[in-house]
Amino acid sequence: MAHRHRPPVTVDLDPYVWRLLPRYIFEKIIARLPFEDILRLRGICKAWNRVILSMPYGPNNPKPKQILLCSPRGGGLNLITSNLTENIRGEWFPLHLDRLLGATGGLCLVAAGIGLLCFCTRNAGRLILFNPISKTCRRLPPAIVSNRVNPQTNFKRMFSTRGLNAETLFREHGHESSARLDVPELTGDAMVTLITYRHAGDFRVVIAAREDNHQTLQVYDSQSTAWRMVRHESITARLKFDCNMVSSDDVLYFIEDDNPRDSSVAWHVVAYHLGENTCYEVTPPLQLLDTRDGPPERQFLSTTQRPQLLILHGRLWLIVEGFLNCSICFWKLDVAGMSWQLMKEISSNLYYGTMAVLYKCVALQWVVYLRVFDALDDGSVQLVMLVHDLSSNNWTFLNDPEGLDGRYFLYDSFVFEPSLHVMP
Repeated sequence: MAHRHRPPVTVDLDPYVWRLLPRYIFEKIIARLPFEDILRLRGICKAWNRVILSMPYGPNNPKPKQILLCSPRGGGLNLITSNLTENIRGEWFPLHLDRLLGATGGLCLVAAGIGLLCFCTRNAGRLILFNPISKTCRRLPPAIVSNRVNPQTNFKRMFSTRGLNAETLFREHGHESSARLDVPELTGDAMVTLITYRHAGDFRVVIAAREDNHQTLQVYDSQSTAWRMVRHESITARLKFDCNMVSSDDVLYFIEDDNPRDSSVAWHVVAYHLGENTCYEVTPPLQLLDTRDGPPERQFLSTTQRPQLLILHGRLWLIVEGFLNCSICFWKLDVAGMSWQLMKEISSNLYYGTMAVLYKCVALQWVVYLRVFDALDDGSVQLVMLVHDLSSNNWTFLNDPEGLDGRYFLYDSFVFEPSLHVMP
């Protein structure tokens, strides 16, 4: 696919120009600038830095600005962001957080949420939360290892304007010794989910990990500033470390299967309420989903690829492959939580027509980004990103960022919403 990139929009950072603007005009300009330019504007002068920090981000913003992040899986913080327009055509912009934080080659992005980015030190498995707007960061205390609570539960809250700044924190903990393994095999055998609560400003970090051939679920709460091990029997028996986890309010959802190699075994969506410590199964099993053309078909989900879970405007969605990988289907759980409804079905003929195996997907408002493996006529396989707007039923392809052709295997996708309301 040919790449068509518009020339980047330049922003004049001359402080003499900006300090003459009335504040209400300045706020209107800020609201329309790309995320990376907001970071640059903070360095113009102290006066405008205070204005940006006092702007009504978070719950007072009726239309929060979400961006799509692509981050190299092997580490480093040269993120690629996509700012979308109404016709869902995306433009990629490089976001060099290492310029803001200093040398960060030992860090990799593992989760994102409202206002916060969650990084992991590649060698030591330590988690660091960072708000790129306020430049505040926090290194989380060591997680629970081998079902024993680590006595170190204190933490330090650090700001970039006094004390140990963000650059020093990232530089010191970006290359920690591998002897201090606080999160077991985090970069290889774990999934991290970051849950942020917009109105309360609190957050939780959830880690599903594999340790000594056992599955563990650990939760960090910003209110208690400590980790706790989830000891619910249903969780420890059914959780798979490689499952994708999504959250809505205080409920964590993941997909469980008894035997992924047996196509006759049904997939189950399991819900875990973090606050109440209760676990229940969302019914019915995915094996009993009805196709649009007839009665329940057992082979409809005959695939070893686990379906993808999404939360769209508070509702639970499933993105699954159709029979023989001939389509991609969008299912939505009804309001009562009793049945799945087939909302969309995109035939593979619409995009390439040979084979499209669903790899991973993320949702940004009503737009769903699907990364699919596609087999070309010459037998080669490429990874493409299909963009589908559920509100208008439009779909398109998102071109690869400049210089990343053929390297999508090394990148993970995250949805991030800049905000000052949530502080690490």
